[in-house]
Amino acid sequence: MDRIVIIDYDGHHGNGTSDIFQNSKEVVYMSTHHWGIYPGTGAVNFVGEGEGEGQIVNVPFPGGSGDFSFYKAFDELFHPILNQFKPEMILVSFGGDAHYKDPLTGLALSSFGYVDFINKIYKSAKELCEGRLALYLEGGYHLQAQAEVVAGSIAVFQDKEIHMQYTDISDQLGKGKDSVEEAKEVHSSYWKL
Repeated sequence: MDRIVIIDYDGHHGNGTSDIFQNSKEVVYMSTHHWGIYPGTGAVNFVGEGEGEGQIVNVPFPGGSGDFSFYKAFDELFHPILNQFKPEMILVSFGGDAHYKDPLTGLALSSFGYVDFINKIYKSAKELCEGRLALYLEGGYHLQAQAEVVAGSIAVFQDKEIHMQYTDISDQLGKGKDSVEEAKEVHSSYWKL
């Protein structure tokens, strides 16, 4: 495969993945993460280097960013880039530590938000790369919330829904909207956004 997208969808920036692919034109790496926590990488203006310039897409969110901020990132940044790059496969670094119940980060995704985000990625995979999509589980330190978002995501692939209990939405105003706007501005040199 010549074109792979990796969506890193959790609380921490994937510095190792970013380092591996920062010079690659075959891989687009997209990361949503809580800015200001470990590992301290993933600044919005780091876009890759050499042949990979423009292929690293960082959305460093402030604490409190949740469902609406993540939707904005997908709808206004990730989805347009996916449509232009036309990946042959999408990989998802899927971690539960962006959940509002997680004790390690300060992000505020609800279980609904997690599952909706996965559903958006799944629809893109079906449209763009014949459904070739793989999720690999990463962090998540509230076990019940982690179990709920994993089960909810599996249900998406089975065209089912499950009852979820961690559904509080505290980000109706999109606390991370400025982060998305800044990332769009940075990447407008590389993509039509």
